[in-house]
This record gives sequence, structure tokens and C-alpha cells, in this order.
Amino acid sequence: MASVTLRPDSILAASGFSPAVFLGNINDQDPDTGATQNSTSALIKGTFENSSDYSGATITHARLTVQASTSGKASSCEIECILADSDGETIQSDTHGFTSANESQAGTSVTSGLTPSIVDGMQFILNPDESGCIVKEVSLVITFTVATPDPNPAYVLLNSGKYKITAGKVKIL
Repeated sequence: MASVTLRPDSILAASGFSPAVFLGNINDQDPDTGATQNSTSALIKGTFENSSDYSGATITHARLTVQASTSGKASSCEIECILADSDGETIQSDTHGFTSANESQAGTSVTSGLTPSIVDGMQFILNPDESGCIVKEVSLVITFTVATPDPNPAYVLLNSGKYKITAGKVKIL
């Protein structure tokens, strides 16, 4: 099986975090940058980039991963981490606890109903508790089985035009 890691490519809604423009901080694979919760009520909603790696493949798993830590004096915080479809409907929801260490928490794998078009539209929603957190990284790992071409195709499609066969055999059934 192959896999690809997708990173956020846009923020659809955000409140209670600084800096005001933080997309580059949560998708740069750098645990030293992040979005800091600065309000007791906060939310991040965004989309993931698309990849041609799983085009035509059988997608077996999608798993949301969040790396975060506490901010301020709280010893721990919780973040509700939601994976949603393109309409914002929840596909999978997990609540993860974080401490002052840079921790990565992977959600429960989604294993059914996955197609390239569904994965291309997936969104994430992060809803932290009032304790305060720093969201460092958000990613979506897609695991898939690459489609293998049929070594003995049943047919050859000839649309139009002229075809010249210079060697070999042609068998018409």
C-alpha cells in the first residue's frame, strides 16, 4: 500500500487564534510555528490540498492528525478534531488531549466510502476547549492501493483514423 500526506491549503473559518493569518504555520511541517489560541472560544475550519497520487486508486484509509501543545498555564487541553466532507458534514470525530509537549495525535481511521473525489473535498474542524492550545500542524494521511493495469487487456479501442501495423499479429474475434 502507498500513502500520501495532505496538508491544509485554505482556512474557511477561524476565530480565537493568532496570528490572524496562520495557514503557513499549521502546514509547514515545523513544530516551532503554530496558531495560538487567544480566546476561550476558538475554532479552525479548513480544507486540504489535493493529490494526483491516489487518482484511479482504491483508497483504504483516511486519518486526520493534529500536532499541538498547551498554551499558558494549563497543564493540558483538549481539541475536538473533526474530519468532514465537502459539505461540512462530519465523517469522523475524535477528542484528543495535549500537554505542554509537542504531541501528535492521530484520529480514528475512516475506512469506508472513500473515493478520490470525496478525499479531494475533505475538510477539518478543530474546536479546542477553553484551556488554551497551540495548534502546530494539521495533516491528513491517505492510504491507498494503486490500480494495476491489466497485463492482458480484453480489447483495444480504435477510435478513428488510420492505423499501420508493421509487425506482429492481429486477431479479430
